[in-house]
Amino acid sequence: MITDRKGVIEYVNPAFKALTGYDRNEVRGSTPRILKSGKQGPEFYQEMWKTILAGNVYRGVLVNRKKDGELYYVEESICPVRDGDGQITHFISNGRDLTERLRLEAQLQQAQKMDAIGRLAGGVAHDCNNLLTIITSYSELALDVVPQNSPLENKIQEIRQAARRAAELTRQLLAFSRKQPQVLRVVELNTIVASISKTLPRLIGGY
Repeated sequence: MITDRKGVIEYVNPAFKALTGYDRNEVRGSTPRILKSGKQGPEFYQEMWKTILAGNVYRGVLVNRKKDGELYYVEESICPVRDGDGQITHFISNGRDLTERLRLEAQLQQAQKMDAIGRLAGGVAHDCNNLLTIITSYSELALDVVPQNSPLENKIQEIRQAARRAAELTRQLLAFSRKQPQVLRVVELNTIVASISKTLPRLIGGY
């Protein structure tokens, strides 16, 4: 892109149209504001103008908007052009589309983040399993010595059932951390809801 000193576009090459969707005749006489995405504040553009009006080369990454509204990232280099008297008359802007590269980098970062979460989940699950084994074992031993059908037996049964449900959660965490394929199965929702309903009153109170 070539603009005059005020930023009015005088020329764009075919690559500009291929990237932005704007034809040469559509942008000639306009300013690069037509590409503004709103993702960068006024201070960003003020710093850019301050740099190039001082006769220096500006380099940076801009978030622009195509004609169809799609955002794209471009590594921009804006150079001042001087006349015979050394006065700035035009600016030449060269851009390199970074959109695909940044998208792939974001995917890689997300994959690395999920891998780290998986390792953390695996470590937590192993530690929880050790604790749950103790809880389950002692609840089993306690059930052997308390009177049957007593309030105390019911409470210990709840402890054992809660430990088993927690063990199932840790099993799922371990499967996630190992990236194991999950097997779908049909479940009886009434049974699950009934088992949860026994615990809820103790958790939320008032029932």
